[in-house]
Amino acid sequence: MKRRITASGIIAASLPWCVALLLAACAQDPSDTADERLALAQQEDAIANCGLVVEQPGFEAEMEECRVFAEKDEECAIFPGEKEGCQAFLHSPAYPDLRLHCKNFNFVVKNCQDRVTKMRKPPALLAPLVERFGEQRDEDDWIKVVREIEDDLVIGVVDSGYAGKEPFLDGLKLAVEEVNNDQGVLGRKIRLRIEETDGDLDQSRSIAKEMAADLDVRVVIGRQFSVNTVPVVPVYESANIVYITVSSVMRNVIRHGSRYTFRLVPNSEALARGLATYAVSRGYKRIAVLYSRDNYNEEMAYAFRDFAVGQGMTIVYEKSFFETRTNFADIGAEMLEKGIDAVFLSTFVGPATRLVHRLRGMGLDAPILGSDALDSNAFAASVGEAGTGIVVPTIYNPFSKSPENAAFVEKFRQQYGYLPAIRAAQGYDVIKLLAYTMQQEARSTVPSSIATTLRHMAAKQGAVGDWRFGDDGELADPVIYIAELQNGEFVLFKDRHQEEERSRALNIVNGKLIHRPGKPAESTEALGIQ
Repeated sequence: MKRRITASGIIAASLPWCVALLLAACAQDPSDTADERLALAQQEDAIANCGLVVEQPGFEAEMEECRVFAEKDEECAIFPGEKEGCQAFLHSPAYPDLRLHCKNFNFVVKNCQDRVTKMRKPPALLAPLVERFGEQRDEDDWIKVVREIEDDLVIGVVDSGYAGKEPFLDGLKLAVEEVNNDQGVLGRKIRLRIEETDGDLDQSRSIAKEMAADLDVRVVIGRQFSVNTVPVVPVYESANIVYITVSSVMRNVIRHGSRYTFRLVPNSEALARGLATYAVSRGYKRIAVLYSRDNYNEEMAYAFRDFAVGQGMTIVYEKSFFETRTNFADIGAEMLEKGIDAVFLSTFVGPATRLVHRLRGMGLDAPILGSDALDSNAFAASVGEAGTGIVVPTIYNPFSKSPENAAFVEKFRQQYGYLPAIRAAQGYDVIKLLAYTMQQEARSTVPSSIATTLRHMAAKQGAVGDWRFGDDGELADPVIYIAELQNGEFVLFKDRHQEEERSRALNIVNGKLIHRPGKPAESTEALGIQ
């Protein structure tokens, strides 16, 4: 049976020392674990690479062959003429290639042997790792040690638990199963450490500190509200943990100088620009802007307002409200007097549902442009028929016939019995992206190597589309689709203007609306909905 080496063993072994220095001394600042995490990651990577070596078919036979060859080569180098068989050995046609091969092979073997020896005599931090294996008895014991060590590659997942949790986790787990069935990452299996915050900020902070204290954690995937993400990002940064958010769009999630933070979703500015460009394409001139009073929705509303005005639209009505508000009659009455072409609405599912029902009930039938917070099955179900025609920005085309998406959709449907939406696709893609980065590009699970590689590697195609990051950790050139609520579900918007819009940053492919900021001549495939 393989024995697992974990950072928890390190922590457990250090408890008596911590007690001696008072419990407060054990409450490490996240930055205190950064060097420890680096040391442990480097050691685990080295041992994992050695594990891949010893698991090669015929490894023992090859090691014995090269050992015998090295002894003979050394003997013949000293007595080339005196020792029997040395002339034939040295002048054999296979000698040069075999000598080079065995030199390289023995170098790898010696390197692995030295690494395990150093692991047996490590600094105090790594001592608990080697106590389980006792004293080394012979020079080949390192092979047994390497084969008995079983290290999981731990990826933390922090989920707020809001609508769509199950599809997101299903997407994650499907990808983990695929990666692990395909020999894992650098010979190691991925293990998810899943924590849920229930949307509570204090809980988010507490979990971030726990993740930072867990030396096994190298990467954390966050599916949280922006307001819960912004305060905890510095914890992951200072602990040198790669943090990838799949849902937080506020711009200050990624701050100047961030090294380990990445966003697998467009930020609020890109989403607002996409909606404003859509409004221009529809010919809207007089816009109402409604938003709830919180940092996320205010930022989204201000960004939309700026882009709308910059593109020639007029904001004829603007109103903020508290998320708990239930009566919107006065807002509806004021808007009816303004001659509004469209309404931009940035709030969460509960107030959005109440507001839409009130506006439609009062006879206000102007089109509604919703923020990305409304791109959910929960909103579609709660708003009902009153929400017909509401449009939202999204980044996933479930009907794309790209090989990556087609394969994902079919595997997901077979595994779970339902078709995936954006959250499931994001969960699947983020695991596959990380596995590819560590296995193929970085060849490492060291967080700094992962982060640097993510910033500089070429785009990786996933189910959602091309994933590529800029130097700041933001998505480079994100594709933004417009989805319309019809018959209780969001479908990709079918544009009515057709060819005349192709010259804009708003692209139309097979009747679908696509916005790629900064690259109006490009788009991705959008097929299906008719």
